[in-house]
Amino acid sequence: MSSISQKLAPYLFLIISSVVILGANPFAGETVAPTDILTNQPGWQNLDIRVPTRHPARTDILDARMPRWIHAKQELRNGNLPIWNPSPINGIPGMQWLPAAIITPAFAVFASIEDNATGYYFAMLTNLVIAAIGMYLLLVSMTKHRLAAIFGAMVFAYSGFHAAWFFWAHVTTSIWIPWLLWLSYNYLTNHKLVYLPWLSIIAALMIFGGFPSIAVYGFMAMAILFAVHTPWKQSIATATRQAVHLGLAIVMAFLISSFATHSLYEMLQFTQSMETRHGGTPLRPHHILNYIKPIFRDYADVERSTYIGVLPLVFLTLSILLLIWRKSTTNLIYAIVLLALSTLIAFAILPKGLITIIPTFSSNNWGRMTILSALAFAVISAELISLLLRSEIGKQKSKLIGSLVVLFIVIQLFDMRWFFREFNGPVPAESFFASTPTIEYLQDNLQPMQSTIADRSYMVSGIFSNYGIPEWFAHGFKTQSERALMESKLAPNAHRSRTAAAVYCEDIFIDSNILNLLAIKYIACHKPISTGGMQRTVLATSGPRPKASGLITPEKPLIQHFALPKVLQFDVISLKLATHGRAEGHTDLKLRLYHDDQLLAESMVKSTAISDNSWVEFFFPRMIELETQNNRLELHAETTEQKGKLSAWLYPIQADDVFIEHNGNHRSAMMAAKFFRTIQLPDSIVSHRIEANLVLLENNNIIGSGYTLPSLDEDLQPDFSQVNLLAGSATSYELEYTGREPAWMVLPIRYYPYWQATIDNQPVEVETFMDMLPAIKVTPGAKVSYRYKPRPFYLLSLLSLTSLGLVLFLAYRYRKQ
Repeated sequence: MSSISQKLAPYLFLIISSVVILGANPFAGETVAPTDILTNQPGWQNLDIRVPTRHPARTDILDARMPRWIHAKQELRNGNLPIWNPSPINGIPGMQWLPAAIITPAFAVFASIEDNATGYYFAMLTNLVIAAIGMYLLLVSMTKHRLAAIFGAMVFAYSGFHAAWFFWAHVTTSIWIPWLLWLSYNYLTNHKLVYLPWLSIIAALMIFGGFPSIAVYGFMAMAILFAVHTPWKQSIATATRQAVHLGLAIVMAFLISSFATHSLYEMLQFTQSMETRHGGTPLRPHHILNYIKPIFRDYADVERSTYIGVLPLVFLTLSILLLIWRKSTTNLIYAIVLLALSTLIAFAILPKGLITIIPTFSSNNWGRMTILSALAFAVISAELISLLLRSEIGKQKSKLIGSLVVLFIVIQLFDMRWFFREFNGPVPAESFFASTPTIEYLQDNLQPMQSTIADRSYMVSGIFSNYGIPEWFAHGFKTQSERALMESKLAPNAHRSRTAAAVYCEDIFIDSNILNLLAIKYIACHKPISTGGMQRTVLATSGPRPKASGLITPEKPLIQHFALPKVLQFDVISLKLATHGRAEGHTDLKLRLYHDDQLLAESMVKSTAISDNSWVEFFFPRMIELETQNNRLELHAETTEQKGKLSAWLYPIQADDVFIEHNGNHRSAMMAAKFFRTIQLPDSIVSHRIEANLVLLENNNIIGSGYTLPSLDEDLQPDFSQVNLLAGSATSYELEYTGREPAWMVLPIRYYPYWQATIDNQPVEVETFMDMLPAIKVTPGAKVSYRYKPRPFYLLSLLSLTSLGLVLFLAYRYRKQ
């Protein structure tokens, strides 16, 4: 084999091994993406796509990251700069929004390929290859052995951290850490300035990766490398000079990425999010056991995934022995220090007060420091293998030892391929945000500035943003005012976190004027609409770790004794039932409702309406008003010749007047139950059934883009007839006011800094209506222009480009070194 072939072979192998890890064939209609989750949601179940859900904890990719990537790609391919995305939360910054990770090689690959599913596959493959090659370059510089470097590269690139966070910005950030260390190591050992400009570029790419805390960990690893490898004893002056050079290189990286880091700061300031962020870790000391071959319950939990393979654990044991025998190398010392520090912090072994002293750690999750543990394991493994290859035994039996190392590489590849598949794997390309009749209807009928609400039949809010359909509840940072309004007057209890929301259609205040003021034209629901109206939740039970109850039989009914916090009016009760594996129930089920031993009502459901671990609705023919005390529900199974099991889900609860009675025994528990009241749909709301089991509600009050109000009062009905949209794009709107009296023109899009308004080319002040919407005072005949002009973005982009130009000039100047 020629010397060129020998040099290229490791890179080719790492590319092929990354393809093997992914497992999908993009040329046979496959991709790697978490869209398997979508195919199991009611909103897509009318399509002939069936993919088992591999891992459910990846919704953030579908409702947050992908909408930003798809919109930016569309804008770029249309020749536009994607600096504003009008769909999520009815408006967010675009390519400059740092967590979107758009200024990355992965996105560049995604945008360059027309088909989204194929582009996403190669984007994800790009991330794996970058991680593997970067780690290989670092390790081959440290060990001078290709086989050792290949093994270590696989340990890092295919680690449990990368498997668990594969689609997140965690990975688009972490893949650059070994590159950062490679350039730092070469500078520290060779003292050549040529490495510094490239180090600035790599550090900037790490920042652009979109997850600041992971970037901080990368800089920490670099600082430890400097401390271990700098020849302090030889020359303090040399060490000081190197520290200054590395510091300046990092400063240049921040200047290159300044427009994106400012965008993140701008958003956090706008939404006051820094005030509510706190440091911590979901890991505890006993989770260190997850490094062992996964035999523990939570090994596949995203936040607790630490597995790096069997062999690296063996090499760690050997390295500790070398350390005890005082035969360790500088590289081993570096890796062990890195492993110790990351373990002590990530697994909460050090006191929290000590950890939060470290800058940025008071507002971030330290558990993600396990990425440095994976890197340390990679260095330890490669160093041990290289010591074996350089030893007398290795020199004498080079072919045998070389074959053994090749076996190590094969074992590591398939060990981590198995673990990687716990989280990620091939899915049909057609599952990549497949279109449905309902979604197509929305795309065809929505006008600019009109928006939607999608309920849980479309999983979580924000999925529609992938189709260019605006959603107020979409994933993203919201101000306290925005959240308060949406929670109190639109859909209570919708937000699951600071950024994510999932709406139950029955919780929406369908008769609220806020629907009109926010120009919510459509509400997509799953089966809650009947001819009598819409179900609204009036009470839902909750508790920790529900479990299925004892079996309900004709001889042994399940009886719930309960009290209410207030008098309730309802006509539907929904209970979560279990059939213990059967596709449907084996018997009809009757619910009886009592107050003070008086039968108030009863309802029957057929066995065919009961499915395993699903909610089953019991309808009553009239509205029931139930007092707070002395109430009970009884579930009676009808006599049947079929065999099967049926039970209800229960929450454990401690209350004197709340308990379950079954077969003569009492338990402190409460059924998983929801009480609904059916309300009449307003005359303005029309119900469409475009697909089976799905309902689309249309708000006919919304007839245009923008509206007027005589005063900024949220109790007033908006008038859409006096505003004409003359032209519109993602970053600008041209409108005309046709009314005869002065009024407020309200644009039902999100107010955000740097949007500016002019009337007849004269700047005017923009007020905020309900602390959410831009409002402009207009007079008859006014021509309004509303444009997004983020002056800091343009100025900082100029600074970024100038800094990048300077760095490239220095790279050219020092090239001969």
